[in-house]
Amino acid sequence: MKKIIYIILFSIVFSACQNKETEQTAINDVQPSEQASEILKTISGQGIIRNFSLGDSASKVISEEKLEKITEEDDVNSLGYTKDTEAFETVDIFYQKDANSGLIKTISIDIYPNSDKDTKKYLAEITAFYDTKFGKNTANVWKLTDNKSIVLRDASKGKMQLLYIEVK
Repeated sequence: MKKIIYIILFSIVFSACQNKETEQTAINDVQPSEQASEILKTISGQGIIRNFSLGDSASKVISEEKLEKITEEDDVNSLGYTKDTEAFETVDIFYQKDANSGLIKTISIDIYPNSDKDTKKYLAEITAFYDTKFGKNTANVWKLTDNKSIVLRDASKGKMQLLYIEVK
């Protein structure tokens, strides 16, 4: 009788683990809708940001990133890329690399919307997208695996509109 109980219990635990793995894969494969803003389409991809994640090699970013470079490749600590949208808004992405390993250790994004209204729209859109992809946030912070996180904040001051995203 005990064997049957153990077999049933093991089956339930094994099934739960399989479902969790499938759920995590589905969350990470989330892509923006066709109606998404150009801003969201620019920062989203198969990775955490675009097609890149923390721990990727700097050489991968150099060879695969398609945005316009804003830093020299021989910069010891940072790779910077930019995109100006059709609405004359700017997205700057900086991949900070570890000097010893050459792996990406943080990613930061500065988004410069045209107006306060656009800032609020993008903040809501990006929040909803990340909630779908990584799970519900707490104060615009998404906890990822291995003590990694994404922080999104409105850093606007006066007429200067700025959304800031940091992955660390």
